[in-house]
Amino acid sequence: MRQAPSRQSLNLPLQNEVVSYLNVAYPLIFLLAEPRLRGWYLERFVHIFSQIWFGNYLRTDYTDSSRYFGDLLERQAVSMEEARAFPGEGGPIALIRQAIADGRAVNVFALDKYYLPESAEYRTEHAIHETLVDGYDEAERKLFVIGYGRNGRFARLSYDYGDFERAFEAAVAASPAHLTDALHLIKPRSLRREYPFEPGRFAGELRKLVFSERDDAKLFFSLADEGEARFGFDVYEHILTQMRLRIDGCPAAIVNFTAIHFIAEHSKLLGDRFSYLQERYRPGVALSSLLDRYSGTTGRYEKLKYHYLKRATAESGFRDRFAVRDPDAFESVYRMLKEIVEGEKELLTETVGALEREFG
Repeated sequence: MRQAPSRQSLNLPLQNEVVSYLNVAYPLIFLLAEPRLRGWYLERFVHIFSQIWFGNYLRTDYTDSSRYFGDLLERQAVSMEEARAFPGEGGPIALIRQAIADGRAVNVFALDKYYLPESAEYRTEHAIHETLVDGYDEAERKLFVIGYGRNGRFARLSYDYGDFERAFEAAVAASPAHLTDALHLIKPRSLRREYPFEPGRFAGELRKLVFSERDDAKLFFSLADEGEARFGFDVYEHILTQMRLRIDGCPAAIVNFTAIHFIAEHSKLLGDRFSYLQERYRPGVALSSLLDRYSGTTGRYEKLKYHYLKRATAESGFRDRFAVRDPDAFESVYRMLKEIVEGEKELLTETVGALEREFG
């Protein structure tokens, strides 16, 4: 452990691609910054799952989501219990400074954005969010962070020491039971060679998605809770079922913009992987045609996402982008989504077969 200098930054790249992964964006910043892990990344984040949290909230995620990625990242966790025992003023700041001096960034899970002037929730809403700290300036009393700014966009920001301490202390005191760690100190492991992408392994993940195969081994390491999980295209049916319940008069069934955003981003990420296959492996005409056709599916999901967003903000006078409440408008979203999902499943079923024939 070396003494922390007065100013230091790890200068991690701002990876906008990670915003597709709402729950593991910050660890992925490290992994996407390493070119030798591109193949590792493209083989993963294909299969998905859903659960109902808090009795009525439908949550979606990737089976590859993990707080740890232990094969690739060295992580040291600081629990909520340990965070509550920090010494008074400067406790978390001293820890963060030393971590960065030792080459580790700090993924902070507990920050109440009510106390952060750089956030949209400043002085209006108590909301616990996470961020990534990768630098500091002792003279200016600032932390350098990657997170979401006032306009809701992923950006580089700086937090005043005092504001950060208040936000951290408040979030630790009010943290929900499922949030067991206050922060993680993260450093990439050393790599000796490029990860070998394997089309056959990718095809296996796509098969799991299309045929809704359970993957309890991955779920064990993911961010799932103990509740029942649905996998693959059953996730889409889960979303549609919750939407149908809402249409039929059950206001407690919650499907908001987060779920629509997730499936649109998932389609975009599948399209990226198909483009990689096209460029690197030059597949035969039959498979190539199927991979090309998928871009139309991604376009339809994007159109649906922006239709939902436009409708939600118009209804609320730009105060709420998360929920469409008008019954007729909500039902039109349901019909649009159902049609897209049916077409996507048919296309991806053909694609899985073609991938397996070509790559085994």
